Amino acid sequence: MASTRLYKVYSGATGTNAQKKWTVSVWVKKQKTGSPQTIAGGYRSSNNSYCDLLKFNANGNLKFFSNSDAGNADTFFQTNARYNDVNGWMHIVQNVDTTQSTQSERFKMWVNGEQITSWSSATYPVQNDSLYWGMNTDVEHQIGAINSGEYWDGLMSHFYFIQNETHAPTVFGETDATTGEWKIKTNVTGVNYTGRSFYIFKDDNSYTDQSGNNNTWTLSGTLTKTEDNPSNVFATMNPLDKNTNVVLENGNTTSYSSAGNTWVAANRATLGIAKDKFYWEMKITGSGTANGLFFGVCADTVALITSQGIQDNATERAKGILLFCDNGQSQLDTNSRVNMTSAPAFNDVLGCAVDRDNNTVKFYKNGSEVGSIDISSSPLATCSHIMPFMINYHTNTKFNFNFGNGYFGTTAVSSAGTNASGIGIFEYDVPTGFTALSTKGLNL
Repeated sequence: MASTRLYKVYSGATGTNAQKKWTVSVWVKKQKTGSPQTIAGGYRSSNNSYCDLLKFNANGNLKFFSNSDAGNADTFFQTNARYNDVNGWMHIVQNVDTTQSTQSERFKMWVNGEQITSWSSATYPVQNDSLYWGMNTDVEHQIGAINSGEYWDGLMSHFYFIQNETHAPTVFGETDATTGEWKIKTNVTGVNYTGRSFYIFKDDNSYTDQSGNNNTWTLSGTLTKTEDNPSNVFATMNPLDKNTNVVLENGNTTSYSSAGNTWVAANRATLGIAKDKFYWEMKITGSGTANGLFFGVCADTVALITSQGIQDNATERAKGILLFCDNGQSQLDTNSRVNMTSAPAFNDVLGCAVDRDNNTVKFYKNGSEVGSIDISSSPLATCSHIMPFMINYHTNTKFNFNFGNGYFGTTAVSSAGTNASGIGIFEYDVPTGFTALSTKGLNL
């Protein structure tokens, strides 16, 4: 949603207490850090006033801000905690009830079922104050941006706004009895969708209101459906585990170099492989020839941020790397090279299948196997986690990874292959016994 937003301006009276009492519940997955990102907000053009219902600042602190519709002091909260995880989903629940006589009852927020009690700043609303984001009539309410700026660059799921009621996070989520982790409830009960309440992003990219109130929003930009969801997190390339020359786009699935003609552009994925069998794909796009391309895996101990490319750093190579190179060879660790049956070219879809049970890695090109590498004598066989990995030399070569979301960048797979595990969508048939690198795949 990096340049996408939803917006809506309501008409008519809001009703008794409508701007004084509400619940918001939303699941989000951040995909970048270091810049402000708005989950939802509002903007009143008549007096150039903003309200940020939910927002992360550049440091990752979670914020709530709302103007008083009655001219009272603005309500403002900012957490001490910083939320910069780019792999997992977060569940945020917010209660506003300015009718409460006790100040601390007028605003509450929870993250993953835990109430936030430590604030770097906390200004509670005045009793019976009316706030902008209570679906005020002349405020443009926005999801994914604030006044067409500070766009949300990540994923959202199950966004509820419930007017005139406050609800605990246990209405929308629960603790898993086995893992102790907070998980989503997809069948929410005990909620009354009155007035301007709405419910969107129910297991898809539809912004049609599912509450029955027909409070559907207007889309500016493009929303892309993703298999990644609060119940199953898929791997992406990791913005916190890369060289500074690497640029990531499309939800951290497209990776390329910002510094032409340099080998110092390496990137690793967010999930690693400790055991079992996993498969993923990558489509090469760009112009010219597909040189300067290294696609494969490395040990989790390999240092990516060095003064020279990994392939030129004997110390790091010796920790365990395996790459399918632009010349049609594979390179294992220090200098072992094997000719594959063919070299990659632009618009090819390369596949990688890691089998830790049998210590093999197989590479594919457009659905056909081009080489199988025995890693039993490599440090890859004994490292804690084998990580999807890339090195890119040219700015005009882009690596578009598909870990199971069914897209290469913004382009959907042309026709999905077979996949016995039922987890993820791939261009070509998933090898027998393999699955997608996702949290469900890791727990099969």
